[in-house]
Amino acid sequence: MVGGHTELPGRGAPGGRPVARSRERRAWRGRRWGAGLTMIELTFALAGTAIVGLGVAGMLAATTYGTTSRHDMRELLVRGMMLNERVAEAVRASRQVLASGEDYLVLWVATADAEDAPTLRGLLRIELDTEAQALLAYAADEAATDETYQPSSDFANLTRQLIDDGQLVGERWGRAVADWRIMVDDDGVAGVGRHVRWELALHAATGTYTTSAAATRRSE
Repeated sequence: MVGGHTELPGRGAPGGRPVARSRERRAWRGRRWGAGLTMIELTFALAGTAIVGLGVAGMLAATTYGTTSRHDMRELLVRGMMLNERVAEAVRASRQVLASGEDYLVLWVATADAEDAPTLRGLLRIELDTEAQALLAYAADEAATDETYQPSSDFANLTRQLIDDGQLVGERWGRAVADWRIMVDDDGVAGVGRHVRWELALHAATGTYTTSAAATRRSE
């Protein structure tokens, strides 16, 4: 009793348990609602990060592929130029085209001795090895016993036999060669053709590069 009046428990009363419980419930609901907003925001943030990450990954993949493609193309160009120049130099320095086919070329190359007929040490066979996908050049070993052949010999079969017998040893001039096609202006007639043309196809991870070249013999 205060001033002759009796206060009943209620809102704002010191003993008002219902008021305290109500405040606790509102505070708990507020905390729960705040936690829900945090989870939603976090979910959206993670989704946004994932989308951005996918975009960046795609850009990096495209950049890497483009860089690899350019690198492969440069490598193919250099390999093609070097291989074409090596074949061209052999043709220019040769004395005769002894035989030719779609994927092989037999040359009589100049040697230290001025022979009047092809010899074992003067033979050079360049051919495509389709299984190894390589361009190979076969020449006699320096220690091999020299032998002279008639200019009218079948040098296509003769050089093949010499390779099988181990008298002509192969050296790889080019790797990852998909194709090599020879064209001689005389269709391979021995001693006549001076102009040789060819098409070269090289493999790479991103595709195939095709180039063509030609050379003319200096010697008659």
